[in-house]
Amino acid sequence: MSHPYIDIILLSYGKFSTTTQPCLDSLLPDSRNEKYRLTVIDNHSPDDSAALIRDYLSDQPQVRTVYLEANTGFGGGMNHGASLATAEWLLLVNSDTVFAPGALDILYQALSAQPAEVGMVGPITNAAGNDQGYAIPGDRDAILQTASKLQETPCHVLIPCYRLDFFCVAIRKSLWDKLHGLDSVFGLGYYEDTDFSMRAKSLGCKMMICEDAFVFHMGGSSFSANPKTKALIKRNKKIFLKRHPAAILYHQREGNLQALQELLRLNDIGGYNEGMAFRLKLRISELMQNQPRSLLKKWLWRRKIRYVLAQINTRFI
Repeated sequence: MSHPYIDIILLSYGKFSTTTQPCLDSLLPDSRNEKYRLTVIDNHSPDDSAALIRDYLSDQPQVRTVYLEANTGFGGGMNHGASLATAEWLLLVNSDTVFAPGALDILYQALSAQPAEVGMVGPITNAAGNDQGYAIPGDRDAILQTASKLQETPCHVLIPCYRLDFFCVAIRKSLWDKLHGLDSVFGLGYYEDTDFSMRAKSLGCKMMICEDAFVFHMGGSSFSANPKTKALIKRNKKIFLKRHPAAILYHQREGNLQALQELLRLNDIGGYNEGMAFRLKLRISELMQNQPRSLLKKWLWRRKIRYVLAQINTRFI
């Protein structure tokens, strides 16, 4: 194989021992496989993470490393990594993730089977702002144990979605090049992934969630200590809405409801299996837990989901 099939771009920014190192530990076993090429980008970490990466990967010559001289934000860092890629697919990976054993190979199998109109695919996780998130209790180890059970009971299903969360996302290199990557106007981060999803959608690109691949997501590690985070989110949301006035910013619960409806549709056409039953239970749990806080909105939400829950009770319980 002259080129890898997937170029994995791991973007790191500080907190090496609690973010980048666990992520690397989950990816290194596959990094010598010729199907994959792993590139680690240090986005000018404010601590000693760059030195720790050098030391940690000193005996891993198959891993490419890049040390940026300035923090270029999520978009800038990923754009730099993608500019070095030659594979058919890019896999953008944030450092606050851990791949469940086997997840990368499951993603590979899913990507290699996708028709040309599918340009983006994402895994499921424990923490996302869209319908990729499952309600899985416990710490990282407990969540990954559940993930192993999920992957051992595959459903062989990809579910269409409105947008993908970029904690971990596979993107065709041809689509990335056509859209010129992530837009630097969003600065350090937030909404650049939603902007990319909307631009991809405008080209007719389909986005899918691979229900069999699980990637743990810590969430918020890069921005949690930044006092300017709220201002950055507000600024970038304005930019996004100005560019995409017709875009719908679905709440996570809405996406999960749509995913449940898709599972019901698949059952109706004879595609239901044990793996889907496992995922159905997790999505129902998410549906019941992730409800609005206000009494009125909660009442309206319960009215909205009543029909779907009734269908589930009739068919599967």
